[in-house]
Amino acid sequence: MLDFQAARWLVDGEVPGPAGNDHPTTLPMGCFDTADKPINVAPLPQHFETFCQLIERPDLYDDPNYATIRNRSDNREKLNQEVGQALASQNSEHWIELFNDVGIPCGPVNQIDEVFDDPKVKHLGMAATVASGALGNIDLVAQPMTLSRSQNSLVRATPERGENTDEILPELGYDRGRIAQLRNQDII
Repeated sequence: MLDFQAARWLVDGEVPGPAGNDHPTTLPMGCFDTADKPINVAPLPQHFETFCQLIERPDLYDDPNYATIRNRSDNREKLNQEVGQALASQNSEHWIELFNDVGIPCGPVNQIDEVFDDPKVKHLGMAATVASGALGNIDLVAQPMTLSRSQNSLVRATPERGENTDEILPELGYDRGRIAQLRNQDII
């Protein structure tokens, strides 16, 4: 998952600093506020002209400060400011629909309640209901990956403290007498 950061270290011996949501080589890319909520936008270099037209800032494409990827990187802060101002003029739904219609990757930055209410997240089963002895039925985050030949599922909640002591200690070589002694000494 380190991608460019790992390559920068392995090839050049450079220890890159934190970049936040900024992509190291492609921009403008990252999170921007809109009139109602942030979105994440990822226009690739071949999208830059179209992106500038869609945000009604064709002047950015014509500006020599942004003519190349290197120029855009050198002027990242100013470019992000210009893009941010343009995106703040409309709501997130407007931009997401507009960008996705032309193949510019874009999506909402959701609050946690919005994440689990999203139809795609529901379809993928990213929350699983399990029984907890102390809490009853609870929803937990499911496994983040599914494999076609290796099914996985959550079958129960994390046990309460000491719930499985009598099952685990014999597996570790403790006999009933030693377990009783540990219990009498308030060790378990």
